Amino acid sequence: MMTITEGRVERSRKRKERRWHRLSNTYKIVITLFLGVGLLFIFSIFNLYEGTKKWSSSRSHIEMANIDPEYVSDYPNVDTDLFVKMSDSVNSILKSIETNQKAPDNLGVILQDARDFLSKYSIENGHLYDSVARLELYANYYDLLKIAYSEPDSKKLKDIYISLSNEVLAHNRESDKYMVENLNGIIAKYDQFNQFVNNELPKYGEVKGDNYEINPEIQDFSHLLDTATELKDFPVISSFIDIVNKQKDDIVKNNKSYVEKMSYDKFKDAASKLNGIYVQVSSVKTVEDVIKNGWVVNGRHKNTDKVLEIRYNGSRIDSHDWVRIDLKPEVILENMTTEVQQNETTQSSQTTTPQSTTTDSSTTSSSTTTTQPIAPVETVPNSSGSQSHP
Repeated sequence: MMTITEGRVERSRKRKERRWHRLSNTYKIVITLFLGVGLLFIFSIFNLYEGTKKWSSSRSHIEMANIDPEYVSDYPNVDTDLFVKMSDSVNSILKSIETNQKAPDNLGVILQDARDFLSKYSIENGHLYDSVARLELYANYYDLLKIAYSEPDSKKLKDIYISLSNEVLAHNRESDKYMVENLNGIIAKYDQFNQFVNNELPKYGEVKGDNYEINPEIQDFSHLLDTATELKDFPVISSFIDIVNKQKDDIVKNNKSYVEKMSYDKFKDAASKLNGIYVQVSSVKTVEDVIKNGWVVNGRHKNTDKVLEIRYNGSRIDSHDWVRIDLKPEVILENMTTEVQQNETTQSSQTTTPQSTTTDSSTTSSSTTTTQPIAPVETVPNSSGSQSHP
């Protein structure tokens, strides 16, 4: 059993333990807070140090060659710093174009920023103004290359060409010369395209609105396609080549049928108009046909005597050929008869034909035949069995 003294001592000990425990927790909290504040302070100092490693007002990170002369100074100040940065951006892009001969990815962004900068500060002259103008010229050049063949624009091409040529004359930069050479190639293609449209296409058809109608007489497209292939950089020509290659067999087949039909129709039309002026040799079969054409034969013949051949200037004319009736060809007949004078005692008679006339004397039984000088032929029309009369 604990005495009164021992109880007091025990209670005192417990109070001391509780008091120490509270102080211990307080110390821990205070120490933790101090540590946290210290770490935060150290971290802040580190960030401030990192942020000030490159001074914003310093130009040590800018290449002085990229700064336009009016902004170069040993004593930079805040007023000119924006001009220096813009000058550096613009001239860095220009230098990249001169070196790599291609448009940087950020060309459009830098150019727009430069335009806004010039407008904001009303800059209308000076080296920065000239640099921005040259950058805009290069941007227009690269834009033109993208649409030179798909959307030809001769006026824009001319303006850019003249401006770049002036740059070559003024500064003799190799990059400018290279651009001018590229434009010369485009101009040559434009000229070739015009030659194709104005000289080649009309040989094969006709442009009507948005359509190209091929001449029905065309049977071979090889030369047209060879010429067009040299212009396949133009999307419209490339599409034209594809269409012709795909359908040329059908086009040739249809054209051939069309030409045959038209040739026959033209022949029929011409034959109908020339009827009576020309005669086909195969239609001249007998003496009667010869006489109808007004041609001359020698000797005496029957209407039914057959024609062996017809000659002109000593050359035989084929049966399928046509002869103009006023040419008076030489007619070779089947039965060549020599004109002989004969006296007959017959009943007087008188016979009249288109080429000859027969006169009967009232006092004699002999008959005399008088023929035309051009065609000494006596025939009896519609009488295949009639005899020649002396």
